[in-house]
Amino acid sequence: MRFRNIDLLKGLLIILVIVGHVLQGKLSESIWRYFIYAFHMPLFISIGGFLLNFQKLKELSLSNLLWKYVERIIIP
Repeated sequence: MRFRNIDLLKGLLIILVIVGHVLQGKLSESIWRYFIYAFHMPLFISIGGFLLNFQKLKELSLSNLLWKYVERIIIP
């Protein structure tokens, strides 16, 4: 099941991350950077938790779970 609104929100958050890195100056000097940094990472983490399939995780052994993430994150 795909949530298009979640994909849109994640895309917007990625754009805000880029904008936050492009803006110059210290965090305390830029209200826009301060605003973006105040919510974008907690929202990314919340979305990741929302999309986590706990039923699927219960079915996997610890070694299978670790291998799944090695294949998806470390090898590429």
